[in-house]
Amino acid sequence: MRFPRRIIGRIGGSGRRAARLQAILMGTALTAASAAGVAGVWQGAAPAAADFFQDTALLAGAAAMPEGTLGALRRQLTPSPSSAVTAEISPGITFTDPEPEVTDQKPVSVQPPEISPEYRGVLISETMAGSPSAVCWQIGAGWLRNYTEIPRAQIDAELSEPLELAPKADGRVEVLIMHTHATESYEGYDSEYYDTRNTWRSTDNNENMVAVGNVIEEELRKAGIGVVHDTQQFDYPSYNGSYDRAAVAVKEYLAQYPDIQLILDMHRDGIQRDTTTIVKPATEIDGEPAAQIMILCGSDPGVGDWGENLRTAAAVTNLLESRYPTLTRPIYFSTGRYNMDLSGGTILLEFGSQANTLEEALTSARLTGQALGEWLQELAGNA
Repeated sequence: MRFPRRIIGRIGGSGRRAARLQAILMGTALTAASAAGVAGVWQGAAPAAADFFQDTALLAGAAAMPEGTLGALRRQLTPSPSSAVTAEISPGITFTDPEPEVTDQKPVSVQPPEISPEYRGVLISETMAGSPSAVCWQIGAGWLRNYTEIPRAQIDAELSEPLELAPKADGRVEVLIMHTHATESYEGYDSEYYDTRNTWRSTDNNENMVAVGNVIEEELRKAGIGVVHDTQQFDYPSYNGSYDRAAVAVKEYLAQYPDIQLILDMHRDGIQRDTTTIVKPATEIDGEPAAQIMILCGSDPGVGDWGENLRTAAAVTNLLESRYPTLTRPIYFSTGRYNMDLSGGTILLEFGSQANTLEEALTSARLTGQALGEWLQELAGNA
């Protein structure tokens, strides 16, 4: 098994409009320089030795992470175009060579099929929450977990600044929904076991992240919010370059709809405790099973004004957790980019993990869409 190398970034700063203008004007030329996901170079060591020691340390520490998630670890290992490594790891998939197979999964049925013992893995359901530590603290009703070297004082100072989000909520397009990794999908059955041969990827937009995005789009439209939903599968047929391809589309949307205030890149996480155990971040809201949501925010130097994206992530997490306690997991603040350099107000949302069912993710999407619609109307002064 081969894992890509990490890039550790420093912090830069610029305003929302400056970042957006730069992205639009420089266009595709900058796309190749943008991170394909999360970037990394293990500095100061020979490549082969660096890869070995870094990957060993990271994998050994994965089980001890507060959320026990290789999905979060995977984000730190996604390469940039400047890296010698070309493979890109999808959110939610522990990726090895060759690229994971895409299989169109069947809809959830009441009874899961029998799984041969040699292919039977264990599926654990957990309600994940934050707990106070040096790298994890409460912000409003939600929590933030800091995986960067940025000190807490600087993060808190950024969070204390006012949010630039200023929607009109008058029908103009102000929200972009898209999916850098649209083919990510879910477990087909609500069970204590799973088939280890499952890839949790599907090109069927009724089964993957596009279906989750459709629900949020519908709820926003009901609330009178102008929204555009990009349903392209940037990760198919190849994961390599999916963030680059998504960046081209985002720039086109920003040019076509200059009033876009909020960009939602919707994914699902991948949480694997060991080779045969996966974890479902789950809760129950008003009696309905729901997938927990984690918002991911990057601080790569190329992001520029990462503070505005983090403030947006904090505001949305606080909104959801205030209305629906236990619906969110702590914000994952990392060193990655995730195309967040293209515009302020960009957040990456993880709806559950590969262990959740599509129905659980759709419930969370409905609640999220309703809350966002009302919130945007309030910000516009229409509530």
